[in-house]
Formats: sequence, C-alpha cells, structure tokens
Amino acid sequence: MAQVTTNERVPDRDLRGDVYYNLRIGGLSIVDRRPGSDTYGNVVKHSEQAWITGAEVVIYEGKRQQAVEDDRKNVHAMFRGSVQTYGDFTTTPNVDPIEINYHADKEGCFYDRRGRQLLEADGVIIEGKRILAIGATFA
Repeated sequence: MAQVTTNERVPDRDLRGDVYYNLRIGGLSIVDRRPGSDTYGNVVKHSEQAWITGAEVVIYEGKRQQAVEDDRKNVHAMFRGSVQTYGDFTTTPNVDPIEINYHADKEGCFYDRRGRQLLEADGVIIEGKRILAIGATFA
C-alpha cells in the first residue's frame, strides 16, 4: 500500500483533482479541483500511487515548450479526474492496461509504445513514474 500524506479537510475518495509527478518530492502531487472548495487549486496530498477514473490529459503547452527550450523542469503535464490514493491498483478484472510513457519533447506528452498520443482513459494508475491506462482513447 502507498504511503499517503493528506490534508485532513480532503476526503481520500472521490476527490476531483490533478495528479502529476513531482520531481522535488520523488512522488505524486494531487491538486484539488473540486469547484467551490476552500482548497481549490492547492496541492492537498502527496502519494506514491494514485488511481484516476475518468482521466483526461491536461497539458499546459506554453510551460511544456519552456521546459524543453530552457532544459528546465516545470509542472506542465498531468491527469485530471476522480482520484483515489490507496488500495491495490495493480489488478483490474477483464482489462489489460496499456503502459504509457511520458515525453516532454513531444507535444502531447503521454504516448503508448506504438507512438499513439493518449487523450483520455477510463482509468489511469500511476505508481511512481510508471503509468498504466485502462480504456484509453488515442489521437
């Protein structure tokens, strides 16, 4: 099970949020995206793993280009959806997950091994830097 730190005001299930790999902490940061929340837009959790349902890819293109041009790290690519940060995410019945790779130098950032750009997925499992997509939609 993942080690999770949490803001006590935020539930550990059904959190609408953005999830990205945070190089400073060597794990995932989760930003609250619940409309009207007093923590909206703030990092509310850190975790080693996350399960995101209804996951959409969010890329801030200007920041991505800046990271590539300046060879500087910044937050520019993430997944947005309903987030859980606990449980056994490695087995999902009747579904073969697709491994997704991250490439800052490519416009869409998230690609499968065949080079298809990920747009969204029914579910995304992130464990450290490893990303698995279930029910993926590609460009």
